[in-house]
Amino acid sequence: MRYFLVVVGLLMGSVISQPTAAVEYQSQQLQSKLLKETRQYLIALPEGYAQSTEAYPVVYLLDADEQFYHMASLLQFLSQGAMPQIPKMIIVGINNTERMRDYTPTHTLVLPSGKKGNPKYLQTGGAGRFLDFIEQELAPSIHSQLRTNGINVLVGHSFGGLVVMEALRTDRQLFSAYIAIDTSLWFDSPHYLTQLENRVDKGDFKQKQLFMAIANNPLSPGFGVSSYHRDLNLAFADKLTKSPPQGLSFAAKYYPDETHQSVSHIGLYDGIRHLFKDFAIDIYAETFSKQQVIDQYRLLSERFGLRVTPPQQYLEQLIQYSERQHLSDRKQSLESLKAYFAGVKSNEALR
Repeated sequence: MRYFLVVVGLLMGSVISQPTAAVEYQSQQLQSKLLKETRQYLIALPEGYAQSTEAYPVVYLLDADEQFYHMASLLQFLSQGAMPQIPKMIIVGINNTERMRDYTPTHTLVLPSGKKGNPKYLQTGGAGRFLDFIEQELAPSIHSQLRTNGINVLVGHSFGGLVVMEALRTDRQLFSAYIAIDTSLWFDSPHYLTQLENRVDKGDFKQKQLFMAIANNPLSPGFGVSSYHRDLNLAFADKLTKSPPQGLSFAAKYYPDETHQSVSHIGLYDGIRHLFKDFAIDIYAETFSKQQVIDQYRLLSERFGLRVTPPQQYLEQLIQYSERQHLSDRKQSLESLKAYFAGVKSNEALR
């Protein structure tokens, strides 16, 4: 096991010397027949995994070399506490070997400006095979080892966002939700973007979710200081907002104060909360009731195309919390909800 520690100090009379958060993860490898190479990946299990019988969503994080540690910490933080904002998840981070090969959906030798790309452009166009690897080799290995519930989320930043878009474009059945963070839509523009827009125009995504995070990026490869990259993302998000494709639940957010690098953290934060926006049960809401919670989980299930129920452990936490806070009416409703959802079969496909 390895540990990633985040130490926070307070400048208010004392310094905290103990770690306030830690992500425990395992490093594993898989010999890929499709890619003809050994691929390294990281797995972070939810807290209490070994003691439970629960099945969990899986989040696949691209660019694990750079993104895994801060993203896994964020996901685990949001799933903790008496009133978590998202469910506990299995987190799989995929390390890179040939990023330019695996993260580009088409083959091109030139930048959108017409300038010749660097020698790595000779390898471009392998995103389809890389997605085959995730879908046909990595995911089956994860599902055979661990308790998964059928919800699979793909998260990618920059070129990783291109992989996310290509998975959406090519109707990968593995994934039900996507988070694309400041996607490199400039790559092979306008050729690839046209392919993506044609797929969007076709519609019928069969209950998929997509969240786009867009930074105020002043640079565009091939153009230098230019809004080309940013404007392509904003225009594509505007197209999806004004004409939502059938079956695709879409949301986007523009971050005028974030750079291409800094947006990855806040983009994941907003994106994962959006995908699971009906997961958190607000016992302080004036509208709180047994039926209200049943209705919100029905909406969550419809977006994922899968029967989603609040974990029994989550409901028990809320019951105990409401008892400590002397919220007897809330406690009674929660106990009724726990009994109700215990009799509902979860993880059934709704499609």
